Amino acid sequence: MRRFAWPLAMPPMLAGVLAAHALAFRLTVPASERARVLADTGHAWFHYVPFVLGAGAAVLVLALVRSVAAAPHASPVVWPFALFPPLALLLQEQAERGRLALDTTIVAGVLLAVPLGLVAYALLRAVLHVSNTCALALGEQPLRRPAAAGLLVLAETPLPPALATAPLGARGPPSRARS
Repeated sequence: MRRFAWPLAMPPMLAGVLAAHALAFRLTVPASERARVLADTGHAWFHYVPFVLGAGAAVLVLALVRSVAAAPHASPVVWPFALFPPLALLLQEQAERGRLALDTTIVAGVLLAVPLGLVAYALLRAVLHVSNTCALALGEQPLRRPAAAGLLVLAETPLPPALATAPLGARGPPSRARS
């Protein structure tokens, strides 16, 4: 997987963008004004962040399963993790405000998005390493079936005396000869 796999990389990059966005507002806007500034700048969608992160986690899990099955020992390319988060954050802020804007919060978010995107890259590489290790470990172990020696009865084995003669009226096929 030397090529860049979007389904695998997008959830960690999305988490990096959201973290940079939230951290930029915490660092540049005083707590007493933060709610008003967020409401004025079109951030009502923050209530849906848990759903977005949940969907991203689901996509990541499915992409991990697919990538491990397709190409063990894979690692994502680093440049999108450095480029995409700041660009996405800049475009997100412009879309939220409905105009071109560049203030200290946006600049702080863009600058924070680069290291947080690289942290997302490092975390994704660690997750890929763990999932590849697990896949290799599971692939090397032969499946073992539990021994059922006590349940197997050979055809030549005589029946115990208690089972050899059935009591009168017992269910079963009729006997052929009566003596």
